[in-house]
Amino acid sequence: MKELFSEHRQTYQKIKYTGSIILLAGAGAFGVTKSIGLIIAAVFFMVLFYTFDELISREILHPSKNTFVIYRFSELSVYCIFDYLFPTNNFIIVFWTLMILLSGLEYIVRASEYDRATIFLRKILFLAPVVIKVLVSFTKYAESDWFVYAFLQVIVSIALFSIADAFTYQSELFDIKKRQLTIEKSNIESNNEKLLDYQEKVKTINEQINYQKIDLARTLRELEQVNVEIESQSEILKYMASTFDVLKCMNVVTDSIMEVKKPKLCALYIDENVYQNKYSSCTIKTNYSSMNRRLKKEIDTIFKDCAMINDSKRIIKGDLLKRFKFIGEANINSIGLFLLKDKKKPYCLMMIGSDVEDHFDHSTKYYENVLIEFGAALKSTKLYLKMEDMARKDGLTGIFNRVYNTELFKKVSKEAISKNEPLTVALFDIDKFKNVNDTYGHLAGDEVIKMVARVTEKYAEKYEGFACRFGGEEFLLTLPGYDDKQALEILETMHEEIKSTTVESEGNSISINVCIGVSSYPSICSDPSLLVSRADNAMYYGKKNGRGRLVLDSPNIIND
Repeated sequence: MKELFSEHRQTYQKIKYTGSIILLAGAGAFGVTKSIGLIIAAVFFMVLFYTFDELISREILHPSKNTFVIYRFSELSVYCIFDYLFPTNNFIIVFWTLMILLSGLEYIVRASEYDRATIFLRKILFLAPVVIKVLVSFTKYAESDWFVYAFLQVIVSIALFSIADAFTYQSELFDIKKRQLTIEKSNIESNNEKLLDYQEKVKTINEQINYQKIDLARTLRELEQVNVEIESQSEILKYMASTFDVLKCMNVVTDSIMEVKKPKLCALYIDENVYQNKYSSCTIKTNYSSMNRRLKKEIDTIFKDCAMINDSKRIIKGDLLKRFKFIGEANINSIGLFLLKDKKKPYCLMMIGSDVEDHFDHSTKYYENVLIEFGAALKSTKLYLKMEDMARKDGLTGIFNRVYNTELFKKVSKEAISKNEPLTVALFDIDKFKNVNDTYGHLAGDEVIKMVARVTEKYAEKYEGFACRFGGEEFLLTLPGYDDKQALEILETMHEEIKSTTVESEGNSISINVCIGVSSYPSICSDPSLLVSRADNAMYYGKKNGRGRLVLDSPNIIND
């Protein structure tokens, strides 16, 4: 409401300023020439009041509240004095009455904060100069004119008070509305704060939900990976349970790891003499062919180094990778080495290479579980092969027995016929073996048999054949893929080694000789099933004709 009144103040100022001009014009028009000095004085004061009002409105002057009230009361009093001093004239009376009304309104209402008690007090103070002016004016006017003048002042006062009351009432309404709006604003601000808090909570919850979604997605991916790994382990177990072929199991294990974990390198190494294997076995899977070749040369050394350190698991990355020359230019940034041990002795190594440095930081359980399963399969295979050896091999010499040899011979005979490849057999026994037993004893005789068996098996392995103990002191050597001429060179060398090998027993040096009969498919015999019997005939032919000989099968021997 004060702002509204302040806006009217500018109109009021214009009226006062314009009024002074009208006063000059009116005074001239009505012939108030005798009061020219009074007019100048009135104009001076009006300009002075106008100037002060402008300075205050432009905030150049900053009077206190009491000073401002005194200033307004002084302005009102000056206007009352001029109203009394000016000559009697209707125009002048109306003008000064209007000026008193406007200045009185500012005095009563402005800076009152629209407090009813303050406004009532200012009404009383307003009446003081007006009443004095009216009483003093009694000597100035005729009685009838004075009553009109007094009545006019009463009307002006009533109008002024009504206007002041109207402003006060509107101000009270405005204050009530303002309080309501303030309360509403406060409620809105409070609600806005609550809404902002709620929005923050919703934002926080949404962020938590997003994090939970990310965690859930990661967990789902991990669960999917775990399921894939479990399925892979199940397939590996199923396969390893269905076969005792260790090399095939090694291929299945490395292929599964490459498919499931997608490393850049997977190698599986088994030390010698683990599952009836005389030599170490190795399977390497990688996309880098050059690295494959280099690793085959280094993996024995790597296994031995790991066995010396004897850590079940080692993760190598960074500068430590430089020790592995097989990596070369391949993109390998981390390597995992996993050992299998039997009674704390390492016998199997799994090597995993990845292009990701933190590949092993999350978990290595899959690799360890697969390796443990493979170790269990190895133990089962070892037990099976041991039992199989007991059935297949001769108890004294450790080479194949006659029964298992018959199975192998049938197999290679069919392959020789189907592939049209040569097949040679050599049957031989120890000359005068009974004399060895009689002279040195049966234990010495057993050592002689073992020696002959070792030499025979040596040549069988060297030339990818197989040997067996055919009888008491008889042995059979089968050489698939060799004809009679190639076989004779091998058998002559073997014969010389048997003759030159001495058996030591209880201080005795025992030397023996053998008689060897040889037959070959298809150069000599057209039916592989007859090779053993024909070699037997050639051997007995040699025994009858001087012993210690190597006799090649021929039609003459058969007809003899």
